[in-house]
Amino acid sequence: MPDKVYPQYTNKPGFQEFRPREDPLIELEQEEATTRTELTFEPLPRMETPQENSPSELTAVLQALNQLLSNQGHRQGSSDFRAHIRKPDTYHGDRSLDAALGWIRSVERYIKVAGVKENRWIDYTVTLFRDDADVWWRHQEEQGDIDQWAVFKRRFLGHFNPPNAPQLARDRLAALEQTGTVADYINKFQTACSAVTGITDTEALDRFQRGLHPTIRMQVMTRFPVFVDEAMRLALAVEAAQQQCQSILGNTNGQNTHTHIQPQAGIHLFVLG
Repeated sequence: MPDKVYPQYTNKPGFQEFRPREDPLIELEQEEATTRTELTFEPLPRMETPQENSPSELTAVLQALNQLLSNQGHRQGSSDFRAHIRKPDTYHGDRSLDAALGWIRSVERYIKVAGVKENRWIDYTVTLFRDDADVWWRHQEEQGDIDQWAVFKRRFLGHFNPPNAPQLARDRLAALEQTGTVADYINKFQTACSAVTGITDTEALDRFQRGLHPTIRMQVMTRFPVFVDEAMRLALAVEAAQQQCQSILGNTNGQNTHTHIQPQAGIHLFVLG
């Protein structure tokens, strides 16, 4: 047979060439998979729950929270209380009886309740001065010798109180009489009595009874009160009994019970007791 070369069979690949070529990346991954160290997971530390806390720790935490809430409530309550305290009025230099004394007392009550430090009392008080009072304070500042509250108060009252204030106070108390209700008379009496220095309980009781309406005074004195407070309660009770009596008499006579009838001197009530 002639040595003939068929062109269609030339340069044809063998079966070995049809095998897939090995990928170097795949080989590397396979090698790592066989030599890789296996991962191990250790258990996480167990968190301590609140139930596992000791009773003493829980008690300490609760006490700390209660103390914090208490402090906050106290500060809030104090702030609200200060906000509702009425500030003293300004002082313009009124020299009438009780004006200066009554005003300085109102200032003292305010600065104590408001928590003003004592070394700031004078600084606060002088901010309320106006007109003649402010002129007086400017003169005191020039002297520069007032640094204590007791000294300031003594000089203030010595300048603005009437020079004969004690005598004026006693004269006013001696001339005081009941012209309206017993309650009104008690209020006026307490004001007048507070301005009298050194008045005794016996003198105050005598002055109070002398100023009462005659019909009320008679009923009070028959009970022999020892203290002025007792006499005040008796006077209020007698007045209430008189008003009730007048109301009954008014109904008997067909009069309007809402009409106020003044006590009559000719009506004598039974002695209370």
